[in-house]
Amino acid sequence: MIDGLVRALKTLPDKQRRVVVLRYYCDLSEKQVAEEMEMSLSAVKSTASRGLSALREHVTEVEEWAR
Repeated sequence: MIDGLVRALKTLPDKQRRVVVLRYYCDLSEKQVAEEMEMSLSAVKSTASRGLSALREHVTEVEEWAR
């Protein structure tokens, strides 16, 4: 399962991947991610949202392919 998550994360653009990892894997707050990446809070929120959406789409595609 972890291997699949790493593969899915590698499909994301660098900035999305970094935001998602910092926010959800490292458990930083949105404010902390914004400071770490020198981004606005709204940019962190939208980047994280797009990243999670892309990950969901990737997982769905993999599940459909595996059927």
